[in-house]
Amino acid sequence: MFGVDEHDDIWILPDLFWDRVETDETLENMLRLMKEHKPLCWWAEDEHINKSLGPFRIKRMNEEKIYTMVEGISPGRRDLKARARSIQGRMQMRKVHFPVFASWWEAAKNELMKFPNGTHDDFVSFLALIGLGLVKEISASPPMQKKDGPKSGTLAWVKSQTKQQERIEKRKATGGM
Repeated sequence: MFGVDEHDDIWILPDLFWDRVETDETLENMLRLMKEHKPLCWWAEDEHINKSLGPFRIKRMNEEKIYTMVEGISPGRRDLKARARSIQGRMQMRKVHFPVFASWWEAAKNELMKFPNGTHDDFVSFLALIGLGLVKEISASPPMQKKDGPKSGTLAWVKSQTKQQERIEKRKATGGM
């Protein structure tokens, strides 16, 4: 559970569920957090969330009337050290904020400090997944300012409209819209 503010800072929420439990308990906590926070999207490792849990998760989400989009992130064959690079730069720039008052913070900090030589790396994997997910997202464009352009119906107006349409079509073709 996290949010991103208008300055691209990542805020990890204090009520995230981070524990080693059975799969069904993990899923129930996931659904509880979805119900409470109503996230726009939930990222999880594709193998675990869609392939292993997929049918059961969908059934439980339907029963609970939870309609959060769940997107699987495929970490590829890279090791966790390589995957964590996606979030490391933001952390270095102090763009990732942790709730130091949260009950899990000391254990998480301990894991981060020992990575990659620690016994556990679940929290690092969680952060790496955030980084990989954010790389996939496209930022919203700032609102376009209306400019004084050529007078409507003139040759200059036709040319500017044609160029504008070409830019739109190019963005659509490259997946930028």
